[in-house]
Amino acid sequence: MFYGIGAAFSSGTEDHASAFISKGFACIGWNSEDAPAFHEMLRQINIGDIIFLKSFSPKAGLYIKAIGLVTSSKILQPNETDNLGYAREVAWKFHATRQCDWLWLGRLQDKYDFMRGGTMDIEMNPDVQARIITELLK
Repeated sequence: MFYGIGAAFSSGTEDHASAFISKGFACIGWNSEDAPAFHEMLRQINIGDIIFLKSFSPKAGLYIKAIGLVTSSKILQPNETDNLGYAREVAWKFHATRQCDWLWLGRLQDKYDFMRGGTMDIEMNPDVQARIITELLK
């Protein structure tokens, strides 16, 4: 499976992508009471699944900041992630250190954009999946 996760917290004002990459994890910043669906999705992620850090706006479309593979079945707790949230361990294989190096996929016109704008989603578009695999195979 392919999971897109946002790294911007506090309504987009705090981007934690560099912390996710340097510490080898991907987080959701919500607790289970406020976002039970995201926690269920986090539990269903398997070793070997692909996680990508995303940025999305309706005007600009989808950007990918980083791509990695899940390396453990353990769910990290906030005290293990510098209180950024609940996380899965990730071996990052691609990451852009500057915004100008993010992978831009643009508007995909596939009626799924409303999902991409959230904290976490399962990416089902074959064009997005193919682009991610291409980056992983470089």
